[in-house]
Formats: sequence, structure tokens, C-alpha cells
Amino acid sequence: MLWRQTAFALWAVGFAASIPLALLFFLLVLAREGWRRSLLVSVGGWLFLYGLFVQILGVPL
Repeated sequence: MLWRQTAFALWAVGFAASIPLALLFFLLVLAREGWRRSLLVSVGGWLFLYGLFVQILGVPL
């Protein structure tokens, strides 16, 4: 049911904030990764998405 919470977060706080939060939640709770790795992957994922959409494709988040 994670997709429902992610869909609500997309609507409530926007794409740029909800995707890293959903990734952080998944890594911490479901994958049981450590805090450091989870934060690094979440920040890296956000930077990748920002770079792809805003810098390369020109789509505002």
C-alpha cells in the first residue's frame, strides 16, 4: 500500500519533496538499511531526478 501514501504525498507536498521521502521510508522501513546509506541514496535520487527533469528536460518540479 506504499503507492497510496506516495500518491497522496505527491499531491500534498509536490514531486520534488515526496519522492525522496518515499525512497527514504522504503529504505529505512522496508529494506532495513542504515540511516547513512538511506540518506545518501535519497539525496542522490533527488539530485538525479532534479538534474534529469529540471536541468536536462526543462520541466519544472
